[in-house]
Amino acid sequence: MASIHLLVFVKAPLPGEVKTRLARTIGAERACGVYRALARDTLEWAAALSGIEVSVLFSPPGSLELVEPLLPRDARAPVALLPQCEGDLGARMEHAFAQAFDAGARQAIAIGTDCALLGPAEVRESVRLLDAHDIVLGPAKDGGYYLIGLRSRAPELFSGVPWSSERVLESTLERARAHGRDWALLASSRDLDTEADLAPLRAELRERWVAIRSGSDLPFPLRTFRALEWARAEAAAAVNGSGRAGRRIESAQADC
Repeated sequence: MASIHLLVFVKAPLPGEVKTRLARTIGAERACGVYRALARDTLEWAAALSGIEVSVLFSPPGSLELVEPLLPRDARAPVALLPQCEGDLGARMEHAFAQAFDAGARQAIAIGTDCALLGPAEVRESVRLLDAHDIVLGPAKDGGYYLIGLRSRAPELFSGVPWSSERVLESTLERARAHGRDWALLASSRDLDTEADLAPLRAELRERWVAIRSGSDLPFPLRTFRALEWARAEAAAAVNGSGRAGRRIESAQADC
């Protein structure tokens, strides 16, 4: 069993249950398509990591049949599928870390599926930093974090945090400081949560594509890129009173 565990938190891709803030402006079906693409892109590179034990923690419990299709068919190693426990995000994260350390993990890293440009490089850098620090955090531009890594249990980091607010990272660091834990920060990145994130993310995806064409080996979230472009096309068609793009996006998402 690997001594490094990667914990990937996912939700069942159900319209109205995922990307709810984004859905307020682009609609529940479109938002769900974007979420499904984000999840599949994330799980594709996560499942290909070597030397790291990957667990997918899904919610709600009982939605396994909806989550399994998100996994790549050619995963390098078996991926554990585990239901998340009850409680708020903090309780669920604390429980997942406890499970990992009880199973013998030397380091455990948790991510979600909201950060399109997150990839193996950030995980490997977190592993390196955890050799010298108690905590690693990947700051999100909205004040939260897209990654948290620990080398031992730290339940105080998950209690009393104002989840889904711009104070998540600040509050977490306050708790770490109060308990004498040191930390390292990764480069900041963008979660995709609201319509305001769409244009900046599209620009960042274009920059990533240019870098790849120039020789970079960074991953490119192709499904997410397609989902965003099709969502934009469908929204434009809806304004123009055409349903053709809606039929095309359903076909494109099925192919992703």
